[in-house]
Amino acid sequence: MKVLIAIDQSPFADQILENVLSSHWPKDTSFKVLTVVEPFQWQNSAGESMSPEWKSIALEVFQTRLSSAGQILQNFRQKLEAGIPYCTAHTELLEGKPGDEIIAAAAKFMADKIVVGGHGSAPNRLLGRVPQAVAREASCSVQIVRLKEPDQLASQASSQAGQTGKKAGKRGPVAGLSK
Repeated sequence: MKVLIAIDQSPFADQILENVLSSHWPKDTSFKVLTVVEPFQWQNSAGESMSPEWKSIALEVFQTRLSSAGQILQNFRQKLEAGIPYCTAHTELLEGKPGDEIIAAAAKFMADKIVVGGHGSAPNRLLGRVPQAVAREASCSVQIVRLKEPDQLASQASSQAGQTGKKAGKRGPVAGLSK
């Protein structure tokens, strides 16, 4: 089985990794972990070119983003291989429009499945533009991982910890303590 995992350069990638690691995969599964960095626009809204100073700064920032994205990919791949030792994992870093690049990479990889996060930047939206485009255009199965905001994860973890504490309290009195 060939699975393309599309991640962005945000903390949400960890939730996608957790989802993949908690799933069952055939022993011959090959993963390709992909991230796409969108290039900066070199023109302003009026279509005029930016100053040479702006281009220089923007290029430096873009190169830093590419380097950071490469590190995120490598870390993801290492965790994936550690969590699913019988798999093979490769990485790919692309520049362009994420939806288009993910679909093209999946076709080139001949993926059986694409795993992508479902978040969008607009509030109260179930899916962002990238997972919508991938689900609509992909020629293979698409698994969309429902992502939670970091504050939702923290409150969920504290509520689970509270439930665990309550369960422990029902076990009976602690040895050596009596009423």
